[in-house]
Amino acid sequence: MRKRVLVVEDDISNQIFYKKFLEKDGWEVDCVDNVKDALLSLESNIYELYIVDIRLRDGVNGNALVSASHLRPMIVITALSLEDMTSVEYLQKPIEAETLKRIIKKVTGT
Repeated sequence: MRKRVLVVEDDISNQIFYKKFLEKDGWEVDCVDNVKDALLSLESNIYELYIVDIRLRDGVNGNALVSASHLRPMIVITALSLEDMTSVEYLQKPIEAETLKRIIKKVTGT
């Protein structure tokens, strides 16, 4: 059975990057572009990993997902530096494929 990941990202080019990269690594990928759709997806799916951009254009901050303690492991994506964030892993944009791969292995133990 394939591992499943939810990507919450509002930039279509970033969604394409994550989808191609993660599928190549054996993940089943669901992409949504806003928090509302992410919450709906969580109601009917189980995920082994969450990748969340916390600065979404729809005006709803992805922090709502980050603060949900049951959503682990999670990788937070942001254009800002969040070095003081200790509850989740984070990556600062632009994302490099090898860095993403290393962080996924770290948070999922695979």
